[in-house]
Amino acid sequence: MSVCLLSRRMDTYISTADPSVLFCLGVTAAFGIITFYKVKKNQVEKKRIFARDLLVLLLLEILCFVTLKSYVGLILFSMACLICYIYLPVQTMLPVDNKAVLITGSDSGIGHALAKYFDSLGFVVFASVLNKKGPGAEELKRSCSQRLCILQLDITSSSQIKEAYLNISEMVQNTGLWGVVNNAGILGFTADGELLPMSVYKQCMDVNFFGHVEVTKMFLPLLRKSKGRLINISSMAGGIPMPRFAAYGASKAALSMFSGVMRQELAKWGIKVAAVHPAGFRTYAIPWQAWSPLSSAHHHGCCCVLGAAVSRWCSRTANSSHQPFPLQLLVP
Repeated sequence: MSVCLLSRRMDTYISTADPSVLFCLGVTAAFGIITFYKVKKNQVEKKRIFARDLLVLLLLEILCFVTLKSYVGLILFSMACLICYIYLPVQTMLPVDNKAVLITGSDSGIGHALAKYFDSLGFVVFASVLNKKGPGAEELKRSCSQRLCILQLDITSSSQIKEAYLNISEMVQNTGLWGVVNNAGILGFTADGELLPMSVYKQCMDVNFFGHVEVTKMFLPLLRKSKGRLINISSMAGGIPMPRFAAYGASKAALSMFSGVMRQELAKWGIKVAAVHPAGFRTYAIPWQAWSPLSSAHHHGCCCVLGAAVSRWCSRTANSSHQPFPLQLLVP
C-alpha cells in the first residue's frame, strides 16, 4: 500500500515538475553511460580523485535539482558534466589487436604472472620457459587461452634463442613483436663477495646480463617492425649496493646500464625501452626456497600489480616520450 502511494506521489511530482528537472535527469543518465563506457575502455588513473569528482558532481546535481529547478540549473549541471568528462583521469590505451609479446622466464614468479596477465588482456603471448614439461608450463597451458604459446628457451643457449626466433618469426610474420620482456634471472648464492666463487659471478652474468643482451639482439628486427617495447626486469640491487649481493647486483647493474644505452640508441627506430627495478619478491629465483600458501598468494598479488604496471606502460599511446619506466606505477 505504501509503495503504491509513493509511486503515485512520484508520478504526480514528475508530471507537475519543471521540464528542466527531467532534462537534468536525462543529462545525468547520458553522462553516466558515456563515463562508464570511457572508464571501461581505458585505464582509470587517480581513482580517489575520480571518486571525489563524481561525489562533488552528485552534490551539485542535488543542489540544482532541489534549489534551482530551472534551466539555469540545467545549464550549470550540463557544463559541470562536460568539464568532468573532458578532464576524466583516464589513460588512453592502444588497442590490443592481437599484438604479440615475448616473456622470458615464465616458469614461475613475475614472468609466470605476467604471462597470465597479458593473456587475459588479449595479447598473443610467447611464454618462454626453462622446462617445457615443468609445473609452471603445465599451469600456463591449463589456465590460459589458446593464444598463449609456450617455448622452450634457455637464454644462455644461443641455439635455443635462434630456434625461438625462427618459430616466432614464422608465426608473427610481418606484424613483428609488440614487446619483449627480459625477465629470466637467477640470484645464485648470497655471501660476501670475497667468498663467492667465480662460477657464481659468471653464472649471474650469463643469465642476468649476457642472456638478455643476446635475446635483445636477436629479436630487435621483430621489434622494429611494430615499433614495439623492450622491457628489462632489473633490480633495486643493481642501483643500491647491498652486502652479500655482489654477483647479483653487478649483473643487474650491467643490465640497467645496457637498458639506458639501448633506450637512446633505439629511439630513432620508434622502439621504447624500460628498465623495471622491482623490490623484493618471493620467487623461485632462489631454487631451494619454498613458501607457504599464504606467502605464495601474497607474491601472486604483488606480481599482478607489477603486471598491471608493465601492461599500462606497454599500451601507452605512441606519442609518449622515451623515458624510463615510471616506478610510481608499481604502487597499488
